[in-house]
Amino acid sequence: MTHPIVDDPVALIEAAIAGTGSRHGGRPAPDALAAARDALHLLQSGRAAMALRVLETLPGLIERDLREQSSGAYLRGRSEGELAAAQRFQAPQPKRPASEPTRLDRLRTLLSDPVVREALHLDDRLLDRVAAGTLTLSPQQWRRLRDALP
Repeated sequence: MTHPIVDDPVALIEAAIAGTGSRHGGRPAPDALAAARDALHLLQSGRAAMALRVLETLPGLIERDLREQSSGAYLRGRSEGELAAAQRFQAPQPKRPASEPTRLDRLRTLLSDPVVREALHLDDRLLDRVAAGTLTLSPQQWRRLRDALP
């Protein structure tokens, strides 16, 4: 296969320096492999100096290809992670089975009875805060409360 611009060495050198391959109609070479093929063709046609100029562009082309691949992989990984996070947040949360009433729930039930409140001999404001869950009792107060409750 003949090279379309091999007859014009200046255009071939300019294409090689600009990172464009002659087979690509002036567009940037898709990868370093195209530049290597161009250099091989130049060597086969006896134009070693031009082949050297084309080969000088290879490290830049390889670095560009590696950057594109790594950035593409990074972006793919990031988008997959964001998609997985969105699916996790959109997924319906499994409903927990009704558990046994907590100690606070049992205490609220007991403290709603006025007879129990009278038997405790504690301040009503204190009992209201305990029932609301806004007051933490000391271990001694909990013991006293437990002993007084039926």
